[in-house]
Amino acid sequence: MIPAILKGKNLFVQASVASEKTLSHVIPTLQLINEHTPGCQALVIAPTKDLSKQISQIYQSIGEYLKISVALCVVGPATSETEWKEGAQIVLGTPGKVCDKLQKGAFSTDNVRIVILEDLDELLSRGYQDQLNELFKRFPPAAQVGLKIWENLFLTDSCFM
Repeated sequence: MIPAILKGKNLFVQASVASEKTLSHVIPTLQLINEHTPGCQALVIAPTKDLSKQISQIYQSIGEYLKISVALCVVGPATSETEWKEGAQIVLGTPGKVCDKLQKGAFSTDNVRIVILEDLDELLSRGYQDQLNELFKRFPPAAQVGLKIWENLFLTDSCFM
């Protein structure tokens, strides 16, 4: 998976529930970021606040050594203004909160190079398809897409068209 991401390939990854595949997108995503350029270059969408926070911690713990900033967008008291970093190169969060931040102009998707949808099957089962469609309309045409799912999900070609 890592070489495919670094080569700019779009991915559809199927993983069992118990497996830990997060690092397989964290490492290449961090490598794609230009640390000298502020603003969102990678967007990671997860179905829940807890999963968003877990993934954010991984990106932050490795990203700090690369001088890459990470912003977390989730609903609730854990989203104090100190957690939102203006000019962050990686934005993570739940679809609703990410859409809200975009609509308020908190960040731009103009320079997004890669989009990761973590647990796509869960995102769809929670009814986030409309919000995901809205997000996809905002991405540059050349943005790379990585979809991570659990087992037993089948999508049609028009899922996000």
